[in-house]
Amino acid sequence: MSPRRRARGFTLLELLVALALLGLIATLVFAGLRLGARTWEAVDARAEALAELRAVHGFVGRALRQGRALALTREDGVHPVFAGDSERLEWVAPLSTHVGLPGLHLLRLTRERGPRGEVLMLTHWLFHPEVLAGASGTPPWVALADEPPAPGAPGEELDLGDGAFGRTLLLAGPMRFELAYYGTREGEPGPAWHRDWLGQPRPPRLVRMRLRTAALDWPELVVALADEAAR
Repeated sequence: MSPRRRARGFTLLELLVALALLGLIATLVFAGLRLGARTWEAVDARAEALAELRAVHGFVGRALRQGRALALTREDGVHPVFAGDSERLEWVAPLSTHVGLPGLHLLRLTRERGPRGEVLMLTHWLFHPEVLAGASGTPPWVALADEPPAPGAPGEELDLGDGAFGRTLLLAGPMRFELAYYGTREGEPGPAWHRDWLGQPRPPRLVRMRLRTAALDWPELVVALADEAAR
């Protein structure tokens, strides 16, 4: 082929090679974009999971530090409100207005299992005799030691009585949730860690919460209760 003829354009072979190179470059570019998108989604998902876990730790820690050592007098006797086992905890603390009515609420933190998997729920009653008795159209409170059923399906959020009762989903998905209590129980010589704190006349000194998800391993939370910190 003469130089004059080659100057008119590319040969068929050269065009095929150029197209192949362009296709390879386009494939690499799109693969890089997909990888970048997946990486960003993974980072975003981890950041969201971290924010959820941090929020749960922050809320539980604040509510426990603000807890009140109160008891309820009912027909069947006096019930100290603070009670807990390895997967459930209830106590009295003030609740912010964006969650329910202002004032003291009886809070119950529970790990529940249902058709949609594991969930960490917060149930709250306004600390008022009528609300706790169920006279305001709300589920009546039953002491934790009496093994009450959950006042709603696992994961079901509720808002009844204009904020006097509610259930809020704090966390969903596979998790390790474990509570423990440090203090001296009736009839024991000294303080120790216990898996439950039921039927005791006063709260423990410390509450420990371990909360981990499939994606994140978070340090345990240890809280000195407000009414016990000075003992």
